[in-house]
Amino acid sequence: MTIAQTHEPAPGIAAIGIEHVNIYTGDVERSRQFYGQILGLKEVPRPDWFDFPGAWFCVGGQHLHLTYANPLPPRTQEHFCIQVADLASAQAHLEARGMLCRPDRDYSHTRRFVIFDPDGNYIEISEIKRAAQL
Repeated sequence: MTIAQTHEPAPGIAAIGIEHVNIYTGDVERSRQFYGQILGLKEVPRPDWFDFPGAWFCVGGQHLHLTYANPLPPRTQEHFCIQVADLASAQAHLEARGMLCRPDRDYSHTRRFVIFDPDGNYIEISEIKRAAQL
């Protein structure tokens, strides 16, 4: 069960999830390699009517959109988080591909580490703790 599944929908617009996240890249092909080969995300078709370079990837039931930008916007702590089934396996996979996995503070419901993509985008990798771990 994810955190989102433990809460009732908020009143108002009745949001049910995040459909996609967009991040900027200065080199679409380099980012395509990172997200496709290093993280192992599946690239999905991007509509051909866009008049700027980019790529789309599937992350569970959501999408990650890469959009070319030159110059890149300043880096901040804005980020997205990819939930994994086994944090230790994910870390081993990434470290075997040369990624530095920076430990992050564990919270009561999740364990996590942080990586950065080739453009410096901040990415959390997390595993929801099972009830026996809480």
